[in-house]
Amino acid sequence: MRKIIGMCVILLILVGVYSYKTDVRAEEVVTKELYTLVKPVALDKAGLSRGIYHDRQDLGIIMPAGEELEIRQVNPNYKDTVSGRFITADSKEDSTFQITSSWGKIKNNYTAVPFIYTSFRTDGSKEKPVLEYRVTNKMKKLPIYQANNNETAFFQLWDSQDAEYGLVLSDKFQMIVPKKDKELLRKLKDFKNIDDVISYYNQVITLYCKLDGLSLDAKEDYNRDIATKFFIRANKSGGGYMYYGGEETAENNDSLAGWLYKGWGPLHEIGHAYQGPFMSGEVSLGEVWNNIYAASFEEQYMGDDVFQKGTIYGTSLKSRTNEMIQSWKVANLPISKWSGSSKEQTLMAMKEKAGDEAFAYFNQQYRKLTSQADFNAADYPIFQVLNKFYGEKTNFDFTPFTDSIKAPVSNAQKEQNRSKDYRPVASIVDVIPDSKRESVKQQLKLKTDVAIVDNDQIASLGLKGNVTVNFDIADFKDIKGKHLKLSDGKKIVKDVIITNPTMKLDNLPNGVYTIEDIVGNTSNYNMSEHYVFVKDAENNLKVTFTKITGYKLIDRTIDILGCDYVQAGKLVTDLKNNKVIVDIIAETPHPRYENKVYYTIEIFNEKKESVFKKEIQGTNVTPGSYPVAVKPGYQIKIVHDEPQLLRENGVTISTTNKTLVYTVTTTGLVKNDTIGLDRTIDIFGCDYVQAGKLVTDLKNNKVIVDIIAETPHWRYANKVYYTVEILNEKQESIFKKEIEGTNVTPGSNPVTVKPGYQIKIVHDEPQLLRENGVNIPTSNKTVLYTVTEMGLVRSDLVDKSSTVDRIAKLAKTIDSNDGYYETRGQILETINLFPEAQKQDLLEQYQEILQPLLDKKAGTTDFIGDDFQFSLLGLSNNKFASIDLDLANNKAKLWVRNGQPHVYFTNAYATIQLKDEFGNVIYSQDYIGNISNPADANKTFDVKPGYYISVMHREADSRLQMKNTESNEIIPSQTENHFKITATGLQIVKKEDIPKPTENQIKYYGQQYDFSLYGLGNNKFASIGLDLANKQAKLWVRSGQPHVYFQDSYATIKIEDATGNVIFTKDFLGNVANTELNKTLPIESGSLITIMHREAAERLAIQDVTTGSKLLVKQTVTYKVTSTGLHLIASK
Repeated sequence: MRKIIGMCVILLILVGVYSYKTDVRAEEVVTKELYTLVKPVALDKAGLSRGIYHDRQDLGIIMPAGEELEIRQVNPNYKDTVSGRFITADSKEDSTFQITSSWGKIKNNYTAVPFIYTSFRTDGSKEKPVLEYRVTNKMKKLPIYQANNNETAFFQLWDSQDAEYGLVLSDKFQMIVPKKDKELLRKLKDFKNIDDVISYYNQVITLYCKLDGLSLDAKEDYNRDIATKFFIRANKSGGGYMYYGGEETAENNDSLAGWLYKGWGPLHEIGHAYQGPFMSGEVSLGEVWNNIYAASFEEQYMGDDVFQKGTIYGTSLKSRTNEMIQSWKVANLPISKWSGSSKEQTLMAMKEKAGDEAFAYFNQQYRKLTSQADFNAADYPIFQVLNKFYGEKTNFDFTPFTDSIKAPVSNAQKEQNRSKDYRPVASIVDVIPDSKRESVKQQLKLKTDVAIVDNDQIASLGLKGNVTVNFDIADFKDIKGKHLKLSDGKKIVKDVIITNPTMKLDNLPNGVYTIEDIVGNTSNYNMSEHYVFVKDAENNLKVTFTKITGYKLIDRTIDILGCDYVQAGKLVTDLKNNKVIVDIIAETPHPRYENKVYYTIEIFNEKKESVFKKEIQGTNVTPGSYPVAVKPGYQIKIVHDEPQLLRENGVTISTTNKTLVYTVTTTGLVKNDTIGLDRTIDIFGCDYVQAGKLVTDLKNNKVIVDIIAETPHWRYANKVYYTVEILNEKQESIFKKEIEGTNVTPGSNPVTVKPGYQIKIVHDEPQLLRENGVNIPTSNKTVLYTVTEMGLVRSDLVDKSSTVDRIAKLAKTIDSNDGYYETRGQILETINLFPEAQKQDLLEQYQEILQPLLDKKAGTTDFIGDDFQFSLLGLSNNKFASIDLDLANNKAKLWVRNGQPHVYFTNAYATIQLKDEFGNVIYSQDYIGNISNPADANKTFDVKPGYYISVMHREADSRLQMKNTESNEIIPSQTENHFKITATGLQIVKKEDIPKPTENQIKYYGQQYDFSLYGLGNNKFASIGLDLANKQAKLWVRSGQPHVYFQDSYATIKIEDATGNVIFTKDFLGNVANTELNKTLPIESGSLITIMHREAAERLAIQDVTTGSKLLVKQTVTYKVTSTGLHLIASK
């Protein structure tokens, strides 16, 4: 026998057979050191499987059925458990085992390959388990193939032993191949050889880890990859066609042939390893999320062939896209009700637009969220976090798309996107006419009919449309005169003044645009729509404004689910109207509870008397809706035989108690298991001596801290044994006692407290703390309580869905001092519902966040209307001037009375000034107190939105009356008053807000002007007298030389009509005498007058004859005649 065995060993060596690390020989003791891995705590917390606990290490042998293996762990410094599993092609034939430091025997009832589960370190130890085991001659050597090994030798070993299994091993996976698949592995169909198989799956895993944002050298523990191996096997007793589990991924067969072809199944199953807690929210992504990874690999691996051979992008894409559009646009279903295929296309379209880097960034940032101590997956619905993190990485706002598919995304997240000026994106389904969608897809080389685009992508198409916007608001004056701005990121595409409840925006390029916040901080409104889609030639949008109410954060919905998660019942609070609505929904909430009560809803008044009760059996239920009047102090009791099926605002209620009790308060529902009124906290010491005590007296807003024992614990001499500290709502310490173990001075200390205060007890032996006589179940040395209106709340039992907690969560979303007006308004309106003391505390706590709302300008700055009157009174309250504005007809009527305004004032008593949109003066007059105005003057001026009116009055408080005659609203007056005319009325502005015209904006308003040209000795040699009322120019030229020192052109005059024809021109040579000339020329609106003067600065004067004001002069100026005066159009 030994000779035969020896010959076999020699023969195996000759053909180059090897084993991986473990060199197994018959009838000898083998020693093997196992590697260990650092436990990826952060990845575990993130719910990322990633094949982590698949990792295991072979012993290099195949054990026959019933054969025993003697084995032990021999490293005395390694203290953790070592365990393993016998692997077969049927998990029912597997078994597990443990290994100790003593020799022990392990066996399996079926032929199997023993594997040792890889140990994960948590303590930083570098110690590794070392195994010793005795191999018998009945055991076979496990054929193992690694990359670039000799395939011939591998199969020779397998064949020579007729081995039941072979192992394909990579640094990323290991595949235990049953004998049944040996020939397929030898003659692969889709792969060149085994190295090709290894390379293929290595590429799959590498890409998946990259998409997931994992790397071995990541600084953050939640992004640091781990060198674990996926375990791939055959399992006759598995699930489905293939499956992925925490310890393995497998084919449900005694063969794993499916893994030896390039099919969708393996890509799909490995993808399961990269899922997260976001899978089971309102939009379930089971069997969907993993397909993003699978489709991404096919796309990378197949290239353009993916559109013919791919699983998602292949030939079936068109029909599946049609199904998606049917659910989306025809059935108008939310994405939560769509098929898995439609959800896949949605997620792939978002990823395609955002890019792989953004997808990896999402995964990284989501894991960062999971690392937070208070992480709750329900707070982060998948489309909300995709929207957030895709936006951060790309500066694209995906909200128009997620709104369109009715995906759950919080208003706060949407507002955050808008506040950052992200560019909106949308599916071509929403911005391209249906008839053009296919051709546009081809033209833009988009992958699918639902591809997501930004406006720049489709701009070249030249498509345009009109949008009719209808505003639905209780009081239209709240938005009249506001700006309706459409933006694409930082770029304003359209800006119009809201003048009517219906506004039409014409000729907008197809696309999606953000509607900038209309009301800002001036009113607490929610807008129903923040985006406008331009798709067809004519488009309609209704924007509804609703007043923000604090009850949105206060009210709760309790869902009662039944068998197969059917909606059995529901309870909704409406505390604004002091009622609760109880809905009994399912006729058969649970068939197994026939003639048995399945759930009960009961409501008690403040006297604990039942005012409503419904006991619901499992079958034959009559649905109905029951409004019940409630008020603070009432209690709601829900009894459910399956409490795991209770949901609060969509979140599973963490309880195993079948009875749930809520108390109605002014600020919402409070779970009774989280509150308690007065309590006694006993602090014990050595031998259970009463060391101290804390008693609450919340009726009188105080806590009594008693220090009792002089020697609470003798071993803590000169060391702090326990501490009692009380902090106010600002987290400032107002009371603190650090108690040592000996030499303590007893005493009683009353401390005033109120809601929001905290009580902190630190005890070095926390097992000696009692609450109302009961042990406090904690090993934490610090116990923290918060004082509330309902009593003390222990921090480890805080109701995380409380209204205060909801306010805190909402406040965390605000990361800027600007914008977020809807979110800030929601916080403010909710705080306003709290009792006064707590309200003031919360206002102080959130002052910085609420400041933009509190910074509203004092008084009214906008006055809506078409008719206004300004009356200027003087001595004895006699009116001496007035302005009547008729904005409907764009007119301002000035009236001035003959006489002195007020003889006691010897300088300007009042001033009226009218300017155009550029700041050019149309009319300006100082009214001197002791100087008579001319005879009664009546003038009418044309005005329009953008013009400015300024009124100064030295006695404005009593003698300047400004009124909106349409609403009879009195406009507050001060010495200086400046207004801007808007499309809807007047707006108060500051003097410095009135613009000053640039040179090309200069206009002069008047009817008579004089152009005088002077020469040597300042003698006038030419002039033009403009009389625009009579449409004529009187030209005069003096005989003689203009200026003998100039021997060439000294000045020129050129006058052109509106069509550009020159009707007069003259060049004045300095030393050439002119002939006297008097000539009248016709002038019309559009005529041009050009003057050149070599000494213009000193010897060219242009002025308004009526007011005496000077016009701009330069060496060359060209003025255009307008219906209201002159416009400077050129100068140099």
